[in-house]
Formats: sequence, structure tokens, C-alpha cells
Amino acid sequence: MDAFRISVVVPSFNQAQFLDATLRSLLAQQDPALDIVVVDGGSTDGSVDVIRRHEDRLAWWVSERDDGQSHALNKGFARCTGEWLFWLNSDDLLLPGALRALRAHIARAPETRWWIGGGHFIDERGQRTRSYGAPHGLRDAAGLSDWRTHWFAQPSTFFSRALFDQAGGRVRLDLHYAMDLELWLRLLARAAPGTIDAELSAYRIHSAAKTGMLGVKAEMEIVRVLQDALGAERAMDRVACIAADRLEFEQKWRKLQALVDPLARPYLRLRAAWRGLRGARDG
Repeated sequence: MDAFRISVVVPSFNQAQFLDATLRSLLAQQDPALDIVVVDGGSTDGSVDVIRRHEDRLAWWVSERDDGQSHALNKGFARCTGEWLFWLNSDDLLLPGALRALRAHIARAPETRWWIGGGHFIDERGQRTRSYGAPHGLRDAAGLSDWRTHWFAQPSTFFSRALFDQAGGRVRLDLHYAMDLELWLRLLARAAPGTIDAELSAYRIHSAAKTGMLGVKAEMEIVRVLQDALGAERAMDRVACIAADRLEFEQKWRKLQALVDPLARPYLRLRAAWRGLRGARDG
């Protein structure tokens, strides 16, 4: 195994129900040159107990009030000593063999300064839902204006410390939803990523997750980040994608309604008749 160190930041806040699985997924890599840095935002749900169960295998951890995920990431990256970096949110998982695959690709192409792999989504119970792949052909920041072509998962993304520092060495504190997108834009301005055609992470979608609650505020932030980096025309590509997705959803919903309505009508008539009979009896 190559000697270079890999550092991971795990930002967390009140995610005790998932945090243990996240940390175990990192420890299960059995990578002796992995530094795990946990930055908890002062959780009150038992997260600290989870962290303490693993603290002898952590490089550093803290639990104190912070100013959100971006602040936690910056605190964590400031503590990292690895030559390669990534972050894993405390509800996501790193899949078995992920770091072994990363090291193999770095060894084969040492000139590549960041790498993106595939993975799959999981639900709240950890059940697999669907897969995602690595974004082949992504060469510059403009490619991120259409996420349907070049979308990729943050937990399957790894970058060299040198590239991160060249791109500013921080994530933006003013961003709540698009801090990762904004960082990718800065990395892309300096280097094209390599791709790893393997499932490296499991991205959890659940009701309490920010990703599970993407709405108007999130989309506005994403469009603003794209406009600042790429200009209004490219930002409108994202708006067009959003509109197309909404239209596709509405069309699917109308088709579903057309299938369900004929089946529902007899039931509704029976229910109305039953209510009428009960009303007459009770009267």
C-alpha cells in the first residue's frame, strides 16, 4: 500500500442514528494511512457517545457549537494532515474497498489531481434504491451547468491537498446547500478530474437530510453559484433543467392519475353509498 495519507472530515449534528454506521464504514476500509476527523456541532442526541466509542481510532474530534456544515468542514480540513482529502457526511457510507480503489487509480495516474467514483443511494433504513455513476467527459466548470449529464456524488469525490489549497483551501461559509458545487467549480478551473468506474459510496436520502428537502431556496443558491462562476447564460441551463424535470414529473403524475382514477371510482361510489346507509340508519 502506498504511504501517502488520506484524511476524511466527518461533519455531524444530531445524527446519532446514522453516525455509528458512517464511522464503521471508514474503519472497515482497514487503511492504516487514513486519518478520520470528526467535527460535531454540539449534538444533544447521543452522538458524542457514538464518537467516544471510536475515539481511539480517530485522528481528532470535537463536539461544540458551530455555524453550520461549511464551518464544520473548514474546522476539519484545518486539522487534516493527509495528502488527499474528502468528506463523508454522517448519514452516508463509504463502501468496502473504496480507498483501495482510490489508491490504485492514484498510483496509475499520479498526475490526476482529483478523482470521482460512482455509488448508490440508500434510504433511511440503509436499503439500496438506485445507482449513480462517475461523470465521464467532465473537463471544465461549464460542464456542471447541466447536472443531468455531469452530476456526481460528493461522498465519492476525492481531491489532493495541493489542489484544494490552490483553490483557496476552504469551502464557502455563506453557502448552505451548494458549498460542494462551488468547490467543484473552483477545482475544475484548475484541473479535470479522473473517474473511477466503481461504487465507492452510499448516499443516504431521508426526510431530515438537506438533500431530501431540496426546494426553492436550494435551487436559488445553486443557480446563484453557477451565475457567479459561469455567467447568467450557463445558470439558465440549470433553470431549464429544473423546468424540464418539473414538467416530466407532472406528466408522469397525470399518467398515473389516468390509470388510478378508473380503479378508484367504483370504490368511491361504494364508500359514498355505505356512508349514506349509515347516515340513514343512524337517523
